[in-house]
Amino acid sequence: MPLVTDVLRLAVVVSLLLPAGVLAGLVENHSSPPVALASIALGISSSDDLEVLARAAGNQRRYDEAATYYRGARALSPRAPFYTFALAIALGDAGRCDEARSEYEHGRGLSAPLGTGTAPEVERSAARAVDWCADLGE
Repeated sequence: MPLVTDVLRLAVVVSLLLPAGVLAGLVENHSSPPVALASIALGISSSDDLEVLARAAGNQRRYDEAATYYRGARALSPRAPFYTFALAIALGDAGRCDEARSEYEHGRGLSAPLGTGTAPEVERSAARAVDWCADLGE
């Protein structure tokens, strides 16, 4: 029961500190970075929470940070090729081509043939990111 008590205490504190309507907005938009951070802080995070943070970092061109979050997501869901391919994309965007190719190849080992797996779009995007990164090095 201590965890339940701690969560209830946190909920009361948060509701007192946030302006009216903000908490409701956070709950409605459960895929926002603040909600992901709160999940992590409460110890109830998932790969999806880390992916939200990775996307936010990538959108701000903080590709190394995005790669760090995707590594964490992959560690929590090692059999899910999506996070491995997303990591390859972030590494490619960061110019870390050898690591990007390695992660892409690892993801290919986790998934079905291109276009038939659980993440065909992200797999194709990872292949493009790795090729683009390699073209920059030439």
